[in-house]
Amino acid sequence: MKKIITSWLFLCVILSLSMTDTIFAASNMQVSVTKQPDDKVKVVWSSVEQAAQYVVQLSVKDEKHYKTKVKISVKDDAVTTYEKELTKVNKTERYYIRVRALDNNGDVMEEDVIHFFNGDIVSASKQKYSYKDMKKDIEELESKYADYVDVQIIGKTVDNRNIYDVILGNPDAEKAVIFQASIHAREYMTSQLVMEQIEYYLDHYDEEYKEKTYREIFDKVCVHVVAMANPDGVTISQEGISGIRKASLRKKLKKMYGANRTTIWKANARGVDLNRQFDYKFEYKIKKKYKKGAYALYGGKKPVSEKETKTLVKLVNEVKPKAVVNYHAMGNVIYCNYGGKKKVQKKVYKLAGEIRSLTGYYYMGLDKSPGFANWLVCKKKIPSCTVEIGRNTTPVPISQFGTVWKQNKEVMVATARLYY
Repeated sequence: MKKIITSWLFLCVILSLSMTDTIFAASNMQVSVTKQPDDKVKVVWSSVEQAAQYVVQLSVKDEKHYKTKVKISVKDDAVTTYEKELTKVNKTERYYIRVRALDNNGDVMEEDVIHFFNGDIVSASKQKYSYKDMKKDIEELESKYADYVDVQIIGKTVDNRNIYDVILGNPDAEKAVIFQASIHAREYMTSQLVMEQIEYYLDHYDEEYKEKTYREIFDKVCVHVVAMANPDGVTISQEGISGIRKASLRKKLKKMYGANRTTIWKANARGVDLNRQFDYKFEYKIKKKYKKGAYALYGGKKPVSEKETKTLVKLVNEVKPKAVVNYHAMGNVIYCNYGGKKKVQKKVYKLAGEIRSLTGYYYMGLDKSPGFANWLVCKKKIPSCTVEIGRNTTPVPISQFGTVWKQNKEVMVATARLYY
């Protein structure tokens, strides 16, 4: 008897849910938004079979108080996507945009809701720009500029953090360049910088650089941005070993050289210095205290052994970039002499010269370490240089960000423009 009553109650719940218009199957509408100039936003969604009308609604700050902005009647069943521009979208508000597909009776068939923030996203004032900050910013930028940004998770760290590839512009462009930041943990201002660059270009997409709009440049030469190549290490530098989630990793980290000075940590969560990890002039020989992992300098037992370096190598092999720019800190200098073949070094110097003309940074001498740029230039024959931001100390104080921004504001678009 108890089983019969339970089954009957379960059936009643299912029937009641099926009769309300507030419960929906997974939506196929795929709503997206893209910020437009001034106070406008473009909303795009895919059609729903047999829908008679679409309603676009807007709510400020929550998902409860929607106001209908647009009603669109279906006149042609062959239309696969719809778009509508909303106006008077304030720059200081957080919005929820809801699109509903209605049938001939006015009942809701499907709906999709997207969160949209129209204000400034990336912080230029936080001293510790964290992995969590970056992750949130990437999600909000992708939501705000759907037409111009494509985000991919291209790797995972040993402590299960994402390594993101933020693609600025046309992901199917024939040409591409790569920007990489925070391969060294304590240099996390570089992540803040590249994220600020991305947001600036997106917010000024129709401005010009050397007689071409950002839109034109990034449509032909997209930019792959690995904004935080070493998120585990950044977390250690900012939060200490306690910031690592896995107990087994924390136990090993506590025994490593430099465990008592995590603020200046450069390595990943296994104590491997990722910029000494690449398959060019790799050497395992090093001082004893660095042989089992340390805060810096230990390159591992073999090249490309770490998840982070494997991810970068895979990205380079797949994208086949025209150039790669590596952001480090500190020194206000550009490393560009890697002892590569004359033909590729000439291309490196051209890239470095473009960046120097914007930043005013000085060139540094010959570098023959097993770093990412060295491998790119000498093994892959891809032009690459290393740009060191900030002065005197790392982590770079946030008080220097204003100067760093002025020096590097146009570096990303200038690099893409170089290969237009």
